[in-house]
Amino acid sequence: MFTGATVTIAGLSGTVEPDGDYEITEVSASVFTYDLTTGTGTETYTGSGTAVYAGISTVDSFNRIFRDNPLNLNSSVEYEFYVDIDGAHVINNFSNNSSFWVNYYKEWSGPYTAASTDIPLEFYRFAVHATYADYLRFDGQIDKAMAEENNAQQYLMIEVDKAENQRNVNTLQRRISTYNSRQSR
Repeated sequence: MFTGATVTIAGLSGTVEPDGDYEITEVSASVFTYDLTTGTGTETYTGSGTAVYAGISTVDSFNRIFRDNPLNLNSSVEYEFYVDIDGAHVINNFSNNSSFWVNYYKEWSGPYTAASTDIPLEFYRFAVHATYADYLRFDGQIDKAMAEENNAQQYLMIEVDKAENQRNVNTLQRRISTYNSRQSR
């Protein structure tokens, strides 16, 4: 177990149901701590139960894989990987790690309709700038609208290109690592 992992807890009991999916807040030897927040505060439960890593939601695309949480550490080892029908596979896992920190996009739950209020993050910037361009056009500011529409198109192209620029291109690359840099050759 490691800090930041999400686990499924089962087999405990108390005044408030302590079983479910929770994030580990502290790890010490073979004991880990998680917070169970209720409407009145945080309670601590002890006892024997089972804890297994919670499965991640359906993945649309894998972006990067790290040994540890890159948001908590200044430097975290990043692994090369490939994806097949079974999921992501880490290449050259010399330390035989059994758990990794995965950066990924969730699978789109769609379909979106005219009544939908959630906009996929990939299209958010495009939608905002395109809407603003329409507003400027209706306001008679055609030059500003054209510039803003160009910005919207650029944001859309950035999102389209992300599929090509992802780390996972299913080809092995040689990495040259020095103290200050890391390059692909």
